[in-house]
Amino acid sequence: MSLLALAAGPTGVVAAAVAPDGTVVASAERVPAGPAPDELWRAVLAAAGEVLAQVEPADVVGLGITGAPALVLWDRDTLGSPRTIATGPFVPGLRHVAEHEPHTWALVEADRYAVGDVGSYLLARATRGLEHATDPTAAARTTLLDPTTRDWSEERCAAAGVPLDALPELVPTWGLLATTEPSTFLGLSLPVTGLVAAESAAAHGGGAPALGAAYVAGLGAGVWASVDDLPTA
Repeated sequence: MSLLALAAGPTGVVAAAVAPDGTVVASAERVPAGPAPDELWRAVLAAAGEVLAQVEPADVVGLGITGAPALVLWDRDTLGSPRTIATGPFVPGLRHVAEHEPHTWALVEADRYAVGDVGSYLLARATRGLEHATDPTAAARTTLLDPTTRDWSEERCAAAGVPLDALPELVPTWGLLATTEPSTFLGLSLPVTGLVAAESAAAHGGGAPALGAAYVAGLGAGVWASVDDLPTA
């Protein structure tokens, strides 16, 4: 049994397979060829493919995803991206698009383009666009989350000029969140059982986001009953 984790950002990708005792049984790293989201996805597939070649895919019980706090826009139907990945605060990044890329912003407002961070983009790619989601730990860093309801704040979105419908669905950090689509994810149908912000993943993994993402995936897959059961990083 093992858990597959993907930790990705504009500057690099780490994939790892982690055993229930916390041992990293396989890992791989890739650097995207450029800042385009498509290049990041190719790096993810390459790193994940190398790791899965070293384990038995049928024994992988959960996939955990963590992504950098960078802004990604993509076409909901084609999954193509109209612009490169933008680092920096989320709302100012969207305001820049609205002010300087009116054609792109019109498609965001028309619900043709989805908006999210790296983690939600990877989930969309891995599920062939069927899922557009993020978890509260990642949503909190956008400043658009209502801290009381733990849902998107209509007031904050309106004040920022961000269409609520363009944002990802909020899902739990762990659990049975989605299933990968074989046609887009290395021929595999894997349960996505963890989705977490890189900072939170690093906290769970002793500073290693990929390890933390695996731990979160293990919680979602029932490998560990609670965070108190996690192996020591």
